[in-house]
Amino acid sequence: MIPKRLPLHRRSIVRWLGVIVFLVAVLTPAGEALARRHPRSQFRGEPKIASGRVIAVSDGDTFVLRSPDGENLRVRVAEIDCPELHQEFGQKARSYTASLVLERRVSIRPIDRDRYDRIVARVRLPDGRDLSEALVKAGLAWWYRAHSKDETLHRLEEEARAAKRGLWSDHDPVPPWIYRRTRPLFDGVPPGRD
Repeated sequence: MIPKRLPLHRRSIVRWLGVIVFLVAVLTPAGEALARRHPRSQFRGEPKIASGRVIAVSDGDTFVLRSPDGENLRVRVAEIDCPELHQEFGQKARSYTASLVLERRVSIRPIDRDRYDRIVARVRLPDGRDLSEALVKAGLAWWYRAHSKDETLHRLEEEARAAKRGLWSDHDPVPPWIYRRTRPLFDGVPPGRD
């Protein structure tokens, strides 16, 4: 069972363990082999802008879009990362995303496909707002610096931090990319099996 809040020193240890795991994966031959096995492909073969009705929301940054021709497309919201469902604010991020997109028509601008074959896309809400920006502004997502140069997302994250909105109300929130790598330390679930 995962405790609701880890003591500050344990969260710092978890964060550093995640950084070490990441560095080992990137700087070793095994990490290079893994990168070759899951190359980041350029997005091809899909329309530049697509639209459809959202029929399911998996978590704060993933949903299923039904295209006009009836195809179900798994979409990963680009340039952000929401807390995992088992993390604090994970369920809130999912609920917030569902309140904005579920059973509504949205437009997507595909950017890439990820290693899970989801379409990575910027998402335009029915009212014209950008979903990535809405989630970061609400304090329910991190700006994913490694995959984005969007200064608007950077500014919105800084504003949410300063206002202590959402996950920023926590003294030391654990980013989801660290949580995914260190989760076995908490509950024995191997990475990628959640």
